[in-house]
Amino acid sequence: MKAIYEKYGLTPVINARSSATLLGAAQVGPYIREVVADSLGLSFAMAELQKRASQEIASFTGAEAGCVTACTAAGLSVAVAACMTGRDPHRIKELPRVEGLKDEVVIEKGHVISAGDAPMYQVVRITGATLIEVGEAADCGVFQLEASLMEQTACALYVITPRSSEAGLIDLETFIEVCHSKDVPVIVDAADGRGLREIVALGADIVIASGHKWICGPTSGILAGRKELIQACYMQEMGIGRMMKAGKESVIGVIAALEVLKRDGWAGRHPHQRRLIEMMVDRLSHLKGLRVASVSPLDSPAACWLRVDVDGESVPFTAWQLTQQLEQGIPSIKTHDYDVRLGYFHIEPFFLSEDDAQLICSRLEEAYHQLANQSSVKAEAGSRGPTRLDRVADIYRTWLGD
Repeated sequence: MKAIYEKYGLTPVINARSSATLLGAAQVGPYIREVVADSLGLSFAMAELQKRASQEIASFTGAEAGCVTACTAAGLSVAVAACMTGRDPHRIKELPRVEGLKDEVVIEKGHVISAGDAPMYQVVRITGATLIEVGEAADCGVFQLEASLMEQTACALYVITPRSSEAGLIDLETFIEVCHSKDVPVIVDAADGRGLREIVALGADIVIASGHKWICGPTSGILAGRKELIQACYMQEMGIGRMMKAGKESVIGVIAALEVLKRDGWAGRHPHQRRLIEMMVDRLSHLKGLRVASVSPLDSPAACWLRVDVDGESVPFTAWQLTQQLEQGIPSIKTHDYDVRLGYFHIEPFFLSEDDAQLICSRLEEAYHQLANQSSVKAEAGSRGPTRLDRVADIYRTWLGD
């Protein structure tokens, strides 16, 4: 299978980061690949296929219904549009014109993050809606949320990520209760796909997850929720959702991925992941100036992660420089480097084999010694590396080269 890298002249990648979109998202298992491959040679009545997906999504989440769209970001746009138009075909076809519609979407300011790499406000504005930010970046009072729910409020949006669940922000259960007390539907962005049943049980009206993150299917977005709103979501294919529709391979891939996840769960991989991380800790602990430890994952269903701290007082290089050495080699090793400017990075074992883990250790040791011998002076502060968003922008900006 890895011969595809050579056939098309592509750089081999070891994914020690996560199911990141920039890495092609999840590595899809053999059963799901087989189902998707079979579907590509067939034709389907897409409404019937979506109906079958609705049954599988409802069974998995406990929601009344579900449908499949292009991705999570598309799902957010579609869900907002559905809350504005309902199932009225005329209104659906008029968007992004919003005259006569409720067109405000309320969100805590601390939840205005990137939907992937696109800003949350842009994903909403595509529909013609106006995003109403409530509270401050790290604080929001219930009284502020209550005051923001006005006559023009079409829905409220809640985003679940480790960085948007600060102590000063409103918890999901309270958020839903307040919104429902004013008859405002709640959309929940639960992109990584975990805890969907619990979120639905709390009363969320539409829950959105990625089919290609930890659900490990092909590129897709999964919507689950109240039947009339999910119908309105699917009907957006008559309007702005047309360019966000899912193909047959995505819809049937979601069905197969949910079948596998219901059968096997995420915990089945945990013993393998623990063994890998324990091996890596044992093998790398001798590198002075590096602290390696098994830690709880930040935003993953993995059993654990490897955290690598670089002590800038003991070695003449930074965490950023170390991860760059790993990334620029062949194969390219992509780490979970979101916090690299703080002096550490993580190894995510979810998609790693035993051979991958051993190779990462060898490459880390090699990079450590190369960097340690390159300079006898401490790395400058600027070598902490660019911000995550600057790095992402650079990837898009330079992908065709000079």
